[in-house]
Order: sequence, then structure tokens, then C-alpha cells
Amino acid sequence: MCEEGRNGNDSQPLRVFVAIRVPAWIQQQLHEWKIQHEDQFPFKKWTFIEDYHITLQFLGDVEPKLIPDIIQSLSKVANEFKSFTLQLGDWGTFGLPESPRVLWAGLKGSDTNHALFILQQMVTSATHALGFVTENRPYHPHITISRKYKGNDPFSDMDRKAVLQIDHRGEKARPEALWTVNEFVLFTTRLHVQPMYEILKAFHLGGKKLD
Repeated sequence: MCEEGRNGNDSQPLRVFVAIRVPAWIQQQLHEWKIQHEDQFPFKKWTFIEDYHITLQFLGDVEPKLIPDIIQSLSKVANEFKSFTLQLGDWGTFGLPESPRVLWAGLKGSDTNHALFILQQMVTSATHALGFVTENRPYHPHITISRKYKGNDPFSDMDRKAVLQIDHRGEKARPEALWTVNEFVLFTTRLHVQPMYEILKAFHLGGKKLD
């Protein structure tokens, strides 16, 4: 994946969003979990290894001429923010418990992770000034693992749900990695290719590490 992709000179709208990339070594852990469990968790679509991310804001279809303004505004946010740590935590689903539309990996302490929520608020404030609408629903940071459950048996079956918590040895079956966030990125979505998400711009966080 390139560090910076198209420069916004194309005529077609770009579907873009702001996100935190998951480090390659954590991507590998999540991918290995997927290989081990995809038969037990029959979902229609699994996230490609290089596409794991934490969305900060979805901007939708954007005219290329607006990309430079978005980059300028987000650069100011990055210059004012400091690095911070995140850790994988509990997993869960969106949608019907018996037939979820999304399986996701959560973040430990995400409901109290001050730095992550402040960054998300700063990003949405910066884009709001450019005319982008901020979602009304509460921010729920997560990493999408798979989409559209297609199993014959309900996903809410206890044996299936238990695998998300512990394995047969009583040990955690899912990754719980800890990492430092030093940047966020502006992604564009590309259809029918892998990886699906292309980086338009990476924004490195300025200042000292935020404890």
C-alpha cells in the first residue's frame, strides 16, 4: 500500500474516510485468528489483512477538488495532537444477535480512552468547518473483522460466542495487542481490489507522547 495515493486531480468523486491504521504485526495476529476460526464463524466477507483500521470519521463521496482542503485541515489537527496508546479488548457484533451484520474487535478501555475520543472530536470539528456532517450516534471505536453472518445455526449459540472469549485451555483466544498511535490517515475506498483502502495522506502526530 502506498504511503500517499492519488492527489485529488481525478474528476470522479472519491469515497473517503479518516482512520487509524492497525500496525502490520497486529494485522498479522488478526489474520491468523481469522484463518483459525473462519470455518467456525461463517461470514460472507472477511476484512483483508492490510485493511484493518479504526475509523475516526466517514466523509462519504467527496469531489477531488476538496481533498486539498481536507488535508490542510487534518494536518492542523495532527500538528496539535500527541501520540497515545491503544490496546485490543473485548470483541462483539453489530446487528441481530443470531445473525450479526458485523463482527468486530474492540479496544480495551475505549469508553474511557480520553485521547482517542478527543482525536475523533478534533477530526470531526475540522471537517465540520468544511461542510461535512458529524454523525449523531455515539462514537464506537472498533476494528471490523468480518461482515454478514451466513451460518445456518444462530450466531448467538453459546459455543460460538465462547470462542471470542477463551479457548479450550482457558486462555484468551483473541489477540490483545498494545501499540502506540503515531499517526492517522485519510483513506479512499477502491472497489474490487485488495487492499480495498488506499492512503491519500498520512498525518503524523506532533508533540511528545501522551501518557
